[in-house]
Amino acid sequence: MKVLKKHCVFDMDGVLIDSLSWIEKAYKHAGVPILEQDRYKSWKEWLVPLYGMTMATRIHDKKNEFYSCMLSARIVKKLPPAQVLEKFHTMCSIATGASATSVLAVKKYVGFGDECKVGVCEASAEDKIAYLVNLHNISNKYGYYFDDNEEVGQGIVDEANRKIGEDVWKFYHYVEQTFDEIMKEVSKPWQM
Repeated sequence: MKVLKKHCVFDMDGVLIDSLSWIEKAYKHAGVPILEQDRYKSWKEWLVPLYGMTMATRIHDKKNEFYSCMLSARIVKKLPPAQVLEKFHTMCSIATGASATSVLAVKKYVGFGDECKVGVCEASAEDKIAYLVNLHNISNKYGYYFDDNEEVGQGIVDEANRKIGEDVWKFYHYVEQTFDEIMKEVSKPWQM
């Protein structure tokens, strides 16, 4: 019988840090408004089809330069799920559509240390599904996936569980819950 290990996987923007409006401002500074339907996609999923890889990379680099300045000014704040990640870092990881450059800037300026594990960057929903499946199949992990987009997050968890063949992941829809409210939920005994 395999031993299962509880794990929490967090989306980054809008879950660990209050960054969505700052990302929009950074893209606007780079000359490209981000549309509502593109807010939960990696930059490669929406910028490249519109501008091609070369121009999309330039736009994204300009966005990251501005975004890093905002992060270094410490105007992007941590959200309560970040406290869970910091408290239980060995049992947590990040799966995000953000680029590796953005994740490193967030880790540096927002104060997540090296113990903050990044599972996957520039991830589409399909990449996040694969990450959850692999966490379970390779590392015997089960637990929670946190996202601020209910439709996308629930879809990721449902598809990962379907591919695994059992309900080993639960979706946690983050909508401004406190640290204590989150801890109450994730500390409950697990029933599969």
